[in-house]
Amino acid sequence: GGWLFAASNDKNVYAWQVPAEGDEASIPAVHVLAHGEMVRSVSTSADGSRLAAVGDDKLVTVWDRASGLVLELLSGHEAAVLDVALSADGTTLVSGSADKTARWWQLAAQQVVQADEKQLLDIQHSIDGMELFTSGLAGGVWRRKLDGTESVMLTDSPAVRMAVAGEAGDLVLASMDGTVTRWTLETGEQNAIIKTKVPNQAIKNMSMSVVQDGSRVAVGHGMQLQVFGFENGELLETFPSPGPVSASTISIDGNRVVLGQKAAQDNLSNHPVSALAAWRITQKAVLSHALSPNGQFLFAATEDGTVQMHNVEDGELVRTFGTAEDLLTRLAVSPDNLTLGAASTDKHTYLWTINPPDAGDLAADEVLPPILTIEHPAGVTGLDFSNNSTRLATSSADGRVRVWNREDGQLLEWFKPHQGPCLDVDFMDDRTCASGGMDKLVKIQSTSVAGVYPVFETAVRDAQLVAAGAQLVVGSAGGDVVLLNLANGQPVREFEGTKSAVVAVAAAANNSQLVVSTEDQRLLVWTMADGTLKSEFKTSSKVTHAEFSRDNLKIATASADGQLRFYSSEDLRELYHLASDEPIVSLLFQSDNRHLYTGHANGIARKWLYASPDSVKTFTGHGGAVYGLSVNADARLIASASQDQTIRIWDVEAGSQLKQLSGHQGAVYSVAFSSDGSLLVSCGADKTMRLWDVRGGRQLKQVPAGDAGLYSVTLNPDGKRAAVAGLDKKIRVYDIFTGELLNTLEKHKDYIYRVHYNSKGDRLLSCGYGGHIVLWNGTSGEPLFEHEFNRVSNYADMAPDGSRIFVAGGEGTGRFVDVPPDSR
Repeated sequence: GGWLFAASNDKNVYAWQVPAEGDEASIPAVHVLAHGEMVRSVSTSADGSRLAAVGDDKLVTVWDRASGLVLELLSGHEAAVLDVALSADGTTLVSGSADKTARWWQLAAQQVVQADEKQLLDIQHSIDGMELFTSGLAGGVWRRKLDGTESVMLTDSPAVRMAVAGEAGDLVLASMDGTVTRWTLETGEQNAIIKTKVPNQAIKNMSMSVVQDGSRVAVGHGMQLQVFGFENGELLETFPSPGPVSASTISIDGNRVVLGQKAAQDNLSNHPVSALAAWRITQKAVLSHALSPNGQFLFAATEDGTVQMHNVEDGELVRTFGTAEDLLTRLAVSPDNLTLGAASTDKHTYLWTINPPDAGDLAADEVLPPILTIEHPAGVTGLDFSNNSTRLATSSADGRVRVWNREDGQLLEWFKPHQGPCLDVDFMDDRTCASGGMDKLVKIQSTSVAGVYPVFETAVRDAQLVAAGAQLVVGSAGGDVVLLNLANGQPVREFEGTKSAVVAVAAAANNSQLVVSTEDQRLLVWTMADGTLKSEFKTSSKVTHAEFSRDNLKIATASADGQLRFYSSEDLRELYHLASDEPIVSLLFQSDNRHLYTGHANGIARKWLYASPDSVKTFTGHGGAVYGLSVNADARLIASASQDQTIRIWDVEAGSQLKQLSGHQGAVYSVAFSSDGSLLVSCGADKTMRLWDVRGGRQLKQVPAGDAGLYSVTLNPDGKRAAVAGLDKKIRVYDIFTGELLNTLEKHKDYIYRVHYNSKGDRLLSCGYGGHIVLWNGTSGEPLFEHEFNRVSNYADMAPDGSRIFVAGGEGTGRFVDVPPDSR
């Protein structure tokens, strides 16, 4: 009852304070609140603190009566608002309009304050939500209690942007001069200051955000966003923007920033923050740095010739390394975290032990001298350790890359130089280096030197790795033959019996035997295990090269007379020899133990087929001709089909018969193992196809498979389907377990000698007696490709990639035919 309010058609709302009873006076209005149009109705809360008015402006206006400031403007009516009623608590109102609607409103505004006399720049809630921080152009930064109690000025300098961060809810301010400060609200004091150097023209558009724990602040201004650490005020990372930054924010964990730009397109960018920390470790320039492989330490080379070692976690100085006052331009740390290397402009590379035995007694700033100094002919431009930490590669201004032994600094190898200074080098693994130079080239070169061992006083003539590369057999010009342990270069045993200089050395693949040729035309064989001389004999010509076959049964030699001779490794009995018209400088057995490659002095390489006069194994037992053979997947079993109406299964290694399968009533022409070796399928003159259990040696299924004798059968890799063909010129595909005929393929004009599925089972190849070959879709049976040679053909097979078919002709000639790409 203390206030009187009136709505007027003069576009104003008036408020009078009602005088005490009995007083008579002409009382002026305490408040005159301007309205946009004629005011139709006015209503107030019970305590008179809030006032609502409506009129011809179609709006509902709510004022804070004490300050005369507008709390809310509510729009929605489409015609003049004629009446309004405000609830007693001032939170709800109802309005009625000429648009024939009544609207119910819930007021959200709780309080209105004039925070600044000129311009309010930013506002921020406290972390508990009970306080409000405001920054204005005229009044600076204020701390205001929401319960209306007295406000406190923190600083009279206005803040362009504000943020609250950290567990204590510290206030972060970005001022008009570009300075970012952090305030401890409990004491009202600054605890961190960051100078961002924001240009004056960019201050009004500056944006700022702080991570949740208060450790980092992101400031966007001009054409960039910068991330600073509050702990030391150092700049962590800068993110350039193609256009002026209009808005920015950093994630609560500080790992990502987002920039908004003043552009019509591509105006929002998202970036990961990669910087973890920034320390000012010296007031002098840092010329190079390196991280330890375990990620715990940072090494920084400064312009005073020292290297500082710091903890990555907190930046604390741990150890100092140094030379005199030489500039250390590059640093490297060995992968085992034991050695620090530095390249210097004084033509030296320096090595330090990172953790010397007396490390615990040293002061962090005490300078440790290098343990090894490696001299170069020119300034050292780069260095790197091998992955196993045993080698060091350096690049130099003389254009060369050099590889050193880390332990003693011995030069192991150098590479052909760049045309001009070599600027950097990097180990790719334990052997291969990449280098770049002023000649604009990157070279990748591999070192073959694993170690340097003093073995003989005379020249090394030949050597071979044995024991999976762990040992080396070496022969010398003095006639010495030694087995070395490559781990330490120490001799394991000596092989005695040579009487002249060693020419060639060869060891069996299974490390059972060693053969050596000498200048006096002798060939000697030792047992590797104990060094016993097994046999020796005089050769007709000096043996210049020797090589064991992969099965360790034969030794191939190249002699000065141009002969290739093959010997039995058991007793050095000569088995065979071939003549070459060019000097042989190298030879190598192929893994099949039958083919040999030779290299010649004229740059030609040749491949030879070795025809052994003695068979390795003979399988005896069939009473008639053997027409078909099949080897299982692991090559341990052979199945043979014979004219004697039987199938026999043999142990390849032992050469013995394991099973005899009987049942066919006529010659058996073809057999085929399943891919897993558990099943065998056969066909023969009795017009039947049969399925056998290999392990049990019993027949599982008999299928009548044609109107004439059957010459060839093949199993699909899935082991469920079999294709069979023969004299009736048809291919029949059966379900091998049920005996159901799945498909009949007809294309051939004569007897079919060969059918074969490829390894995937999606192609089926067939070959007819007259040279007619057909390639079928292995699933549908559709013919995909065919070719005719018009000559007798006994056999056909397909390349593993399906690109070519080989056909064996009856006259002894083999021919290839290319398969079109769409049929492969």
